[in-house]
Amino acid sequence: MIANDGTKPKVNCVQLELFQLDKFGTLESQPFIEKRSPSLLYQEQQLDIGEEWFALTVDAPFSDFLIEEIKTWATRRTATFCPKRVFIHTSQKKLRGSNKKLAREYLGENYQPRYGHIIGTGILFSIVTMTEEFIEKQTPDEIKLGIWKVGRKAWRFKHLERIQPIPAIGCQGTPWSIENSKLNPHLREHIEKIWRTL
Repeated sequence: MIANDGTKPKVNCVQLELFQLDKFGTLESQPFIEKRSPSLLYQEQQLDIGEEWFALTVDAPFSDFLIEEIKTWATRRTATFCPKRVFIHTSQKKLRGSNKKLAREYLGENYQPRYGHIIGTGILFSIVTMTEEFIEKQTPDEIKLGIWKVGRKAWRFKHLERIQPIPAIGCQGTPWSIENSKLNPHLREHIEKIWRTL
């Protein structure tokens, strides 16, 4: 779309997230979500992940912790629908402070984040609302590598795999649609040329 002055309007992360919420509607309307206990919010009824791909932007080193399965859960503020194919994207936020220490401890002194790149993929298949009992069951490492508070969400992935890094402009918050990303035109085609062909 072109504005009246001939320039292209900027699209920010908030606009992209609103687009996704408008497209997919509320979590309640998704046919493959099954509500269970108060703690287990969403879990796949069957492996019907759909055709659309999504990406989740995560700061380093936590993006690599997920891909390497050093941590089991991605701790988030909100839920989303599942199951779905998610590509893990490392944000542009540079390592510093305690995160830099964690990177050295778990990934070694030579760890070099691929800032602004998609680094892996997996299936998001389960989301749990944190309770005191659930938090108490986590290992010391799991607690150390996440933000654990009652009411937050814990996302679980399976079939995680590292892929050749692919540059992309990410969007913090909810998973963003790879097909409909106005910041990354033709991103799915780019991924398809690389993924599964290495």
